[in-house]
Amino acid sequence: MATIPECDCAILLFRPPPEGHPSREVALDIDRVSGGDGYAHAAVECCRADGSPVAIEADLSAGNVHYSELTKWTKPANGDPPRPFGRLAIRHLHRFGVMCPSFCKQVKDLLGLPYSAWRACPVLPPSAKVWLKDMPKEGLLCTDVITRSLPPDLVKRMLVFLQNTYRDEPGVACFGTDGKILLSPNGIAFALGLAPAIDVNEPAHELSPNLLC
Repeated sequence: MATIPECDCAILLFRPPPEGHPSREVALDIDRVSGGDGYAHAAVECCRADGSPVAIEADLSAGNVHYSELTKWTKPANGDPPRPFGRLAIRHLHRFGVMCPSFCKQVKDLLGLPYSAWRACPVLPPSAKVWLKDMPKEGLLCTDVITRSLPPDLVKRMLVFLQNTYRDEPGVACFGTDGKILLSPNGIAFALGLAPAIDVNEPAHELSPNLLC
């Protein structure tokens, strides 16, 4: 009987889409109000039942938490312009006590939940608030797929560290209107010791975290 290979996992972070992409300007605005390090979207890499890697993300286009093929960020689809960048994968999460099986189980339990940015309304740029009218009042942001699946004490440490570091930029780390922790892609990247995204140019670039909090 064939054995299923051991599943790896990763936190995925992304730069804004390239010139010509319909979401580029909003992504740039989100980056500006949340630290300005160049990260505008986040997701998780886990495995299917057969052990093959797949991304799990929450975004406006699908309207919920869903599976996405990893090629989504390297091969254009549905008429989108080419994406000259790949995912930045932060692996070796066990370095701060995160085991892939339990982490991915938490992530998969979120599949199907609605996407919404309403709980981030106070820190959203005006360009992103325009989209709120088409979203449900309750739902998850892209980074919630990560923070709702990491150990709660770790997420609290990240929040406190980021709030102390970015005192004048509440969009980096704060509490949402629902009273739950909200971290931006830039905040997650900084807490994990990553360089600004402008310094990361290789497709499918993989890094190990260096937890700062």
